Amino acid sequence: MKLLGEVRIALRNLRRAPGAALAVTLTVAIGIAATATIFAVVDALFLRPLPGVEGPSELVNVHARASDGSSFHSVSYRTWRALSDAGGPFTGIAAFGSRLVSLTAQGEPRLAVGQLVTGNYFGVVGARAALGRLFGPETDAGGSPDSVMVLSDGAWRTRFGADPSIVGRSVPLNGRAFTVVGVAAPGFSGTFLGTPFDVWVPVSARRILAPGEDFEPQDQEWLELVARRRPGVTIESASTAMAVLAKRIERDHPPGSPPVAFDLHRTTGFEDSLEGPATAFFAILAALALLVLGIACANVTGILLARSFAREREIGIRVALGAARAGLVRLLLVENLLQFLAGGALGVAITAFTAPLLERFNLPTPVPIVFHFTPGLRVAAFGLLSAAAAGLLFGMFPAWLATRPNLLPLLRAGASTERRATSRVRALFVGAQVAFSVLLLVIAGLFQQTLRHAAAAHPGFDQNGLVITQVDLSLLGYDPPRAHAAFDRLTERVRSLPGVQSATVSSSLPLGLGHRTATVGLPGAA
Repeated sequence: MKLLGEVRIALRNLRRAPGAALAVTLTVAIGIAATATIFAVVDALFLRPLPGVEGPSELVNVHARASDGSSFHSVSYRTWRALSDAGGPFTGIAAFGSRLVSLTAQGEPRLAVGQLVTGNYFGVVGARAALGRLFGPETDAGGSPDSVMVLSDGAWRTRFGADPSIVGRSVPLNGRAFTVVGVAAPGFSGTFLGTPFDVWVPVSARRILAPGEDFEPQDQEWLELVARRRPGVTIESASTAMAVLAKRIERDHPPGSPPVAFDLHRTTGFEDSLEGPATAFFAILAALALLVLGIACANVTGILLARSFAREREIGIRVALGAARAGLVRLLLVENLLQFLAGGALGVAITAFTAPLLERFNLPTPVPIVFHFTPGLRVAAFGLLSAAAAGLLFGMFPAWLATRPNLLPLLRAGASTERRATSRVRALFVGAQVAFSVLLLVIAGLFQQTLRHAAAAHPGFDQNGLVITQVDLSLLGYDPPRAHAAFDRLTERVRSLPGVQSATVSSSLPLGLGHRTATVGLPGAA
């Protein structure tokens, strides 16, 4: 009840100076909006559990480690089979590979993002079906046809109009008929955040989707692995057990084969090879956002100091009437906290508009990347708690200084010494604000200069006048010889177009985000 009375008094005092209260609220809102927006991104990428996945904390990504020590490599189907049969520290280990496919819905073929998965994939990740069923291990044993598929909830709604009779229907995929056996639960998109997979098919369907390609050769390392740890098994103990399994698999390989080794990483929904750089990048953004908040709080402290100095006579009268200093400090601190909390609430409201704007930033990737940064309750709680913490930290000093014990002598004599002391305090906060602002401007200038230098750097080839288009004839069922002949004809026709100086075909592009490796053997050479 006492606190409610102090809140009522604080609100009445704030109404007497609405301009100062509004300035504090708006300034705090800017700082909280900056920090809360960054937190909304971090929350979406690193803190939220994988949607549609059961027990995500028990999942680990398994990567092959090369003889040179590099990690994050894929494995072959036979390596997955050997690991799956061995069991080891996992209740199950599944494999998957991604590729673009042509999905024909309502008579119109359109590009879709698909995953080729082993039969135990849905069981390992703990996915559920919203309609029909999810195929299981029978697709690996050959007891089920290769041409079955599971649609994502998003593809089912956007491409098939949420038709409840979709299960059992034949749908063309790369021009081949596939039977829809089920629709995955809403939100499920595998173990990668940001990649909206549309369809899942068995790994054995690779030879159907891409004639000339098979899924079993030992020298084709195209699969990623995800495993579920047994209860009580840590990542460290699982890594030790995997080292033993690696030696067992290595013994079955032909003499002279490279050594077999594996690395384990906790499944977070983020690409493991990018998690470290991404963490460092967002840590820098978080530091800059905190710097903005610090500048805002320094500005607010200056406003609160000016406000407290203007109320010296009022506070002196309260002291003369017997008010305790602790009660006055608490009353002024409540006033300051109310302003900071109001700014925090406004900052959270601003974040609700700024964070979704980041979703419009499109990366130049072959596969579309979609993130949802809509702030939730965690972001709102973070913003309000940050505002409360800032209010306690930066609101206490003005409240303590305004109720200093020598206030009554100051009122009687108007001591110039005390005035000079308070002026030095205000100058200190103004200096801190200027210093923070200059630091932020220097960082922004260096960042802009880095971007300008990167844009002006010569890539080693003349990119002026280049036009790029992506063509994947495997989506139309072309085998390699037929595709090569088609590309030869296409290249000749493009070269004959007016204004075209030259044209060529490549499987990868310079400075592209993708990569491809191949082993080349020369007779008589290692």
